[in-house]
Amino acid sequence: MMNDPIIKVIKSNKPGPSITIIAGIHGNEVSSIKSVQKLINYPPLIQKGKLTLILANPKAIFRNKRFIEEDLNRCFLKDKTRTGSYEEELAEYLKKYLQDQDICIDLHCSNVPQTETFVICERNASRLLKYIDTNKIIFGFDVYEPGGTDYYMNLNRKIGVCIELGALNNNKATKKGIEIVYNILSSQEMIDKEIKIYQRQSVFNISRYFIPSGNFIIKKEFEDFETIKKGQIIGIDDNKEITNQINRRIIFARSVDNREYPIKRGFIVINNIR
Repeated sequence: MMNDPIIKVIKSNKPGPSITIIAGIHGNEVSSIKSVQKLINYPPLIQKGKLTLILANPKAIFRNKRFIEEDLNRCFLKDKTRTGSYEEELAEYLKKYLQDQDICIDLHCSNVPQTETFVICERNASRLLKYIDTNKIIFGFDVYEPGGTDYYMNLNRKIGVCIELGALNNNKATKKGIEIVYNILSSQEMIDKEIKIYQRQSVFNISRYFIPSGNFIIKKEFEDFETIKKGQIIGIDDNKEITNQINRRIIFARSVDNREYPIKRGFIVINNIR
């Protein structure tokens, strides 16, 4: 049915890792969706283990909307308040697939046109990071924004990684997603392909998570990982200037209208820890 997630499972005859590649948690993130669509249409030859490819929110994908009733990226919470939403039902359905997986790679993309590929994960995923073509990694989202597939995998003592590939509808981001998936599969000896190792990756942690008290208007369009200086005005929250206390980097900065959902967070400030 059109309302069910699109799922393709590729099994080998040899034991090995079980890895899920998922996209379409947000239905308007076209670049990442195209990555998984192409993998479904032209799947890799798996030599060991099992690969599961998922397009998670078909209704939202069809309508090119972030979600239909509720943000699916917040529906994998341990003790979620029940809403009976379409996305909540999707999450319960998808949990059955994720429960027996060793690794879940959740592909996303950004509203920021200039954004580069970066990774959101926790430290338990550290062994995978050198196989991902990025030089920016952020720890700490499980505390501030729980409820995604990566959070759910971590909750079950497995590995969950969220990869922001680039801009919403960008062919380079789509290609990057496929290349990253192939390299991760190679690193786990699931396919026969040369493994690329990426070093000198910068690691960040969340140092400030700003939730507006009212309507929040950003001062300008900030690029992800843009440096903001001490005292710099980031935006206006109900006529009050919101400034930064110390030189840091900023991500996911956007205006917030309290009459609308999904995003109630105004911005995140991160600090470099390595």
